[in-house]
Amino acid sequence: MVEKEHSVLVERREKLTIKGGVLKVHSFDDSKIILETKLGFMELSGEDIHIEELNLEEGDLSAKGRFDGLKYLEERSLKEKGKGILSKILK
Repeated sequence: MVEKEHSVLVERREKLTIKGGVLKVHSFDDSKIILETKLGFMELSGEDIHIEELNLEEGDLSAKGRFDGLKYLEERSLKEKGKGILSKILK
């Protein structure tokens, strides 16, 4: 059986650490990070966010900034977020 656990630690809303479970970073900017974990897609949001450390072999991620949100996403919700303005115009 494959272990799917990971832990998330938020310190004073300024530092966020995920241990064991990060598979891939799909996108990031200074207000949002979208990653794939063993338990599904995750969105981290806030201000002045930057990734300090990423180790995909261990599944670890460390980020700093001002965090105001963390949520797990459904896969279809991730696809909707990926639609750009051009695809909306061409509907």
